[in-house]
Amino acid sequence: MAERSPLDREIAQRLAGLERGDEDQRTDVLGRLVDATGRGRQARVRRRRTIRGVTTLAIMAVALAATVTFGHLRNPTPAQPAGSQDPILGTYSANVDGTPAGLSTLSGQWRLELRSDGTLDVVAPKGFRGISTGFHFSTDGHQVRVDLFIQDLCTGLPPGTYTWARDTDGLHLRVTDDQCVARASLLTGRTWTPGL
Repeated sequence: MAERSPLDREIAQRLAGLERGDEDQRTDVLGRLVDATGRGRQARVRRRRTIRGVTTLAIMAVALAATVTFGHLRNPTPAQPAGSQDPILGTYSANVDGTPAGLSTLSGQWRLELRSDGTLDVVAPKGFRGISTGFHFSTDGHQVRVDLFIQDLCTGLPPGTYTWARDTDGLHLRVTDDQCVARASLLTGRTWTPGL
């Protein structure tokens, strides 16, 4: 049989003292048992609190990851900005009139500048009260994807996709897929004339 450890010997010795009726030893052992039991309860409470905290953090992390992932799927960023040789690049202007009801603030002279870094600069008419900065576009052949008005008039909607053609008159855009009426009303139904 294996040799007893010092702890085993001490426990055996104290149990023997309890059997003999040594009152001091009995009080000491009972006091230690109460202390050990209390420490065990405290440790269990700490473990439960730690588990609850870790579980709460894990749930929050999953919720945040889902929000970011699904938000990205709904409004993915343009994959590639237009290249420096892309024929859609340039500055265009158009006079907008006859907009749908509720979009009268779109009426007036507009200027769009499509830059090689994928940014879309917009100069809006004086009557326009929306956001006119911070827009992007990307091209794929004769398709262009535009996030114009994504911060206000098209909030919560994905960027619009258009087919484009350029001729001697200027740039022509036609809706392929766009849920935003304001953006589609501004960009289509007119020729965007090159130049300032």
